[in-house]
Amino acid sequence: MFLLSFIFYASPSLESDYENNDFIGLIKIISNDSYGYGFVPIQVWKTNFGDYSYFKSLDTELFEEGETYLLFATAMPNKNGVLLKDDKTIIYQKKDIPKETLWFLTGQPCINPSETAAERIKKFPYQTGACNRSGFSTICGCNGKTYTSECEAHKDGVIKYKKGECPSE
Repeated sequence: MFLLSFIFYASPSLESDYENNDFIGLIKIISNDSYGYGFVPIQVWKTNFGDYSYFKSLDTELFEEGETYLLFATAMPNKNGVLLKDDKTIIYQKKDIPKETLWFLTGQPCINPSETAAERIKKFPYQTGACNRSGFSTICGCNGKTYTSECEAHKDGVIKYKKGECPSE
């Protein structure tokens, strides 16, 4: 009998891209106006703050409405829910996402291990007790729990999730 094992090593740049961005997710573009691009997150592998729903860019030809992209982006300072195009931004059309990138993202932790619940709640200054903003109605956290908003998932430390309810057992 042979035992096969596969060890995946992420490139240093991929690890750096993961660390240096606030949001990494598969998004669908729903609007384009003078302010930027509106989107709904489909699956999120990392989010450090907020319920993102807008991407600020002066480049009006960056995305096509209705298309899906993998986006690595940083949060716009003092603007809840807005991501910014900067020198760390990475964008892939869904069909062009490198397999290495997906393998790397899948292997990242579900829960942010470096924050306490109190620290996570402080990241939502626009909330007064209950979370009430969401890019979509429900999300399934990587921990198998269904949340009513991204904010509720963040309170539990969940940084990876996808659109919709979790499958029932």
